[in-house]
Amino acid sequence: MPVLAGLLIDPPTSDMARYALERISAPEAGDALRGSLSKAEGKERVGVINSLGQRRDTQAVALLVPLATNPDQPTAVAAVNALGRIGDTASLKALAELRTSATGPIRESVLDAYVRCLDEQVAKGDQAQALAGYRELYSSTEPAITRIAALRGIAMLEGPKASQTLAEAVEKGDEDVRAVAIGLLAAIPSPEVTGLLTGVYPKLPPRGRVQVLTALVTRGDSAAAPLLVGALKDGAVEVRVAGLEGIGKLGDSSHALRLAEIAANSQDPERAAARLSLYRLKADGVDKVVLDKLNSAGSKVKVELIRATGERRIDSATDVLLTAAKDSNVDVRRESRRALRETAQTQHLPALLKLLDEAKTGSERTDIESALVATLKRYDMAGIQNVTSAVGATNNVETKASLLIVTGRAGDPSGLGLLRAALKDDEPTIQRAAILGLTEWPTPEPLPDLLNTAKTSAVRSHQILALRGYFRLVGLRSRRSRAESVQLIEEGLKLAQQDDEKKAVLSMLPRFASPEALKLAESLKEGPLAEEAQLAIERIKKSMQ
Repeated sequence: MPVLAGLLIDPPTSDMARYALERISAPEAGDALRGSLSKAEGKERVGVINSLGQRRDTQAVALLVPLATNPDQPTAVAAVNALGRIGDTASLKALAELRTSATGPIRESVLDAYVRCLDEQVAKGDQAQALAGYRELYSSTEPAITRIAALRGIAMLEGPKASQTLAEAVEKGDEDVRAVAIGLLAAIPSPEVTGLLTGVYPKLPPRGRVQVLTALVTRGDSAAAPLLVGALKDGAVEVRVAGLEGIGKLGDSSHALRLAEIAANSQDPERAAARLSLYRLKADGVDKVVLDKLNSAGSKVKVELIRATGERRIDSATDVLLTAAKDSNVDVRRESRRALRETAQTQHLPALLKLLDEAKTGSERTDIESALVATLKRYDMAGIQNVTSAVGATNNVETKASLLIVTGRAGDPSGLGLLRAALKDDEPTIQRAAILGLTEWPTPEPLPDLLNTAKTSAVRSHQILALRGYFRLVGLRSRRSRAESVQLIEEGLKLAQQDDEKKAVLSMLPRFASPEALKLAESLKEGPLAEEAQLAIERIKKSMQ
């Protein structure tokens, strides 16, 4: 111990010595640190002070108090912080006196240390003294950050008894204090809290009202629902949005139609909030209200209710949606088709196929294609024969093209032969659809078909589509070695005529990092693709390291 004590005031060894002494619990370690305090200077003195604080050395308080007003600011700050960490009654008294006299930068340290000292009092079991200190500090004119710390202390010690104090802070505090007080009040598990927050709500500015609404929703108290509904008429849009968001979590079936009406007759962000809340309502009976009101609602509200059937996946709405998909209103038709992606079941495939055959525009066909694919995938391809049979049964070229695309996107093995046969069809529209269907195939199996089409098709656009599809399938997960994949890429690259196609190939190569990939990238580093080739080379080399 004497050896370490001797090292404390020597700059090269001071830190090492005090770190060691900090960790020694023997009283002699504290004696050594305190004994060196009057001899150390500058950084060494600051270090010793910090170590005394770390040890919470109550015997050092009398030595630290005068240092807290030392003209050397680092020394004074260190002494103040150490008093806060020691946290005994003597430290608290000293810091209280410093609060009345400290000015400038040191004052902030004094306030922080005073709060920490009160926290230490709590940890040591002297809750009465700590609470008195917190209350005095909160009622003072100290900066908001200090009063907030005191308010947290009051809430921690008093629990539900702090409710009234916190409610007053919500009503009368500045913006920062109010925000913290709302959070502290909302965290108290007492039924009277909802009443307190509801009571101060009308007296607050918009931001405060939003904070109260958010806090009530976080509490999950359904008694707050009337306040949320009232917020929908607030003059501030942010308050209305908060009310809408809250209804989505605390509302019930009685709010469903109101949300749809707001979504139909407002703009974002209110519209987005109303929609999301309608989709999230979890109470019993919401789905029934959506369905019951759907047929009688005006077109704009009907559109929102239809969207809700899809987002909420109301399977029982499918028959209604199939009818609405033929509505005279274009928006109703569009949203019905899109909702069917989420609600249709296997037994609805014939009706969807009929809708597809009756489709008048490309967008209509695209929506119904998506509904068919989603339904097939949702029910593990049950009913795929409905689609494959319809391919051969229809004479409508557009319908047949859509069915081929659906077959490819569905990816059931039973459809691969149909797509291969369609590549040889005399009708270019059918050929194109077959290429698109094979491009969407979930495995690399159609690679030879697409490569052959890219080589032999008489239609240039079909060659380009087939080559893009080929490269997409090469990128799918497979059991091939990287070298084998690069060989496939190189074979396709021979057919690429456009720089964009070659750039896409270069972006793929790092996924198959290998000597073969590096060689292929290096073969393209001259000319217009030099930049992309160099980037691919660097990425391949990095992956191979």
